[in-house]
Amino acid sequence: MKRNVTTLIMYFICLHFSFGQCNVIDTIYTPMGSAVAGWIMCETPIEWRDSLDLWCKTNYHLTDYDPNNDNYDSEYIMIVYDNVSSTSKFNCHGYAWIRAELGIDRSLGVEGHSSEMAPFMNDGSYIEAFQPVFPAKVWWSSLKGNPDHSGITTEHPGYVISKWGGQALCRHWWSNNPFTSNDVFLRYYVRNCSCSAFEKETVNFANLTMNDNLIVRSCNDIIAQNVIVPDGINLVMVARDSIILGPGFHAAAGSNVTISIGDPFASSSQFRSENFSINEKTSSENLGLQIPTRSIVNSIYSNFDCDIYPNPCDGNFSIELKNKATVESYMVEFFNSFGLLAKRIYCTDNQQSVNCSDLCGGVYFVKISIASHQVTKKLIIRK
Repeated sequence: MKRNVTTLIMYFICLHFSFGQCNVIDTIYTPMGSAVAGWIMCETPIEWRDSLDLWCKTNYHLTDYDPNNDNYDSEYIMIVYDNVSSTSKFNCHGYAWIRAELGIDRSLGVEGHSSEMAPFMNDGSYIEAFQPVFPAKVWWSSLKGNPDHSGITTEHPGYVISKWGGQALCRHWWSNNPFTSNDVFLRYYVRNCSCSAFEKETVNFANLTMNDNLIVRSCNDIIAQNVIVPDGINLVMVARDSIILGPGFHAAAGSNVTISIGDPFASSSQFRSENFSINEKTSSENLGLQIPTRSIVNSIYSNFDCDIYPNPCDGNFSIELKNKATVESYMVEFFNSFGLLAKRIYCTDNQQSVNCSDLCGGVYFVKISIASHQVTKKLIIRK
């Protein structure tokens, strides 16, 4: 018995010193220059990592990645090191905010402190988007403070890539993971295009048959090729510099493609947005549209803005239109944090009282539309 206790004590002493040699803090800086504690973590034995891969696949119905069967609804683990996916070198926050940008392995919030990744969201490096965007960071949040998880969006709305702690790096449906609870809502963050620390961003939007509406956004350029937009699907492409529709871009009759030049996520946004009718053109017709310059930019929203107050509210609030002398009517739509339409109403007054007490508490994105002009505001309902 004494020998067993001594052996156990020595085991924990060795374990402590082993982890103490490599579990150290390394200072990482956000694109805006804020210092963040990034952890350099020890790697776990490959036998453990292999068993964690199996656990993820078994309990969440994931597969190994198969490039010949990469459908929009595929959920799989992604190989990282040593022909396995699980690794302790980076966690979910480290993957989304550091590794996906810089390619280095660090962990954030390893001691349960989400404040370690807060500077990325709060210092101006990224801007919170009011709806799902590709590419973007996505953070699982909750009014109760949990869960606490990060990932990145994919070109398939609802499907994300995230690292599950020390377990696998997975491509999965947003709620199919160990961290999602009933009260979770997703928050999306895109690059702040005015931050000069970011390298030039060219989003290659390619080799895809769309199955759902999508917003693609880049601080610089978007190149869309070998993309099929089926009937009934809406595609919005937003780039600050240029958008190129290359070979293989095909929009079916009945689809809707909107091209915007500028940065609608900036606080003072000026951009041009227009519907672009392709009328069944395909690569065989040498479609190569390019909108290459900011010189054509003008603001279709310069005379349309609004305030919503109080915010947060209990379900009752007011909408006040600004810079609009008279309106006949306008539409107000409420989207929940999953991007689903929760309510639609029509208003007629420039200062309108709204009763949404039938909506559950949470975060909503309120889209106000007048003719072809739109503006979106975030509303928090607390009950």
